[in-house]
Amino acid sequence: MRKHRFKQWTSQKGFYTILLLCVVTVVGTSGVITARNLKKLRTHQQSQEHVDLDAEFGDFDLLAVDDMQNQEGPLSVTEEEAANTQAGTASSESQEEEQKLDFVLEVPENPEEVTATGVAKKEEQKETTQEETTEKEVPEQEVAQTEKEEEPVVAEVFYPYEPGDFMQWPVEGEVVMTFSPTKPIYDKTLEQFRTNSSISIGGPHTTQVRAAASGIVESITNHPQTGMTVVIDHGNGWRTTYGQLQEKVLVKEQERVTKGKVIGGIGQPTQYSVLLGEHLYFQVTKDGEPVDPSYLLPQ
Repeated sequence: MRKHRFKQWTSQKGFYTILLLCVVTVVGTSGVITARNLKKLRTHQQSQEHVDLDAEFGDFDLLAVDDMQNQEGPLSVTEEEAANTQAGTASSESQEEEQKLDFVLEVPENPEEVTATGVAKKEEQKETTQEETTEKEVPEQEVAQTEKEEEPVVAEVFYPYEPGDFMQWPVEGEVVMTFSPTKPIYDKTLEQFRTNSSISIGGPHTTQVRAAASGIVESITNHPQTGMTVVIDHGNGWRTTYGQLQEKVLVKEQERVTKGKVIGGIGQPTQYSVLLGEHLYFQVTKDGEPVDPSYLLPQ
């Protein structure tokens, strides 16, 4: 009877039993293989982390920290050596600052700086006057009157450009491409005839570029055709544009500049004007329309 029941149960559920055994066998085999792989991985990582210093760098006798200190001895620096070291550091820093520019700055005296110096002197005079009047017990009305007289008057640095005034040549050199806004002229770099709303003034790489007139720096951009370009607003609709400059310019946007102030230096020409050699791109506009610079520059 029991054998009959076992055969009946096997015939009904034997497939599921065999399937279960297969699944258990696969899971068990996978677990064993995974455990072996993890063990091999840990062994490999430990072997990589371990570095034999003697095999890599040789067998060296390392001194203890106390022995190294005893051999080195105390560090003693005299005041004279420290002063020489500080002087050498300051000199090297100033030399590094000068090497940042490819040209030597010879900037004329800036009226704005002169005004600031005058204001500082007058402030010192005012403080001295206040101390003297306090010591002498001068009446308050006289002290107030003295302070009112000592108030500095700051002169305006920027005056709008007026027609009839001469501008300053931004650089001294030969005009290698003339102003011709209507009649086409030959461009040897582009190998074609075209109009030209500016002039190009030749000059070596170290030539300083100066502001043609007083104004406010409107923009500083890196243009594909004119390279590093500075635009100065001179008021009354007048603007001057300076292109083909070195990457490091000496002004910043919204800065007030005076006539003749160095704004940068001539840089390497772009591919659109490379055959002109090193030069300055200079343009003058009035209300957005180009103007012949020869009418505004001294001959």
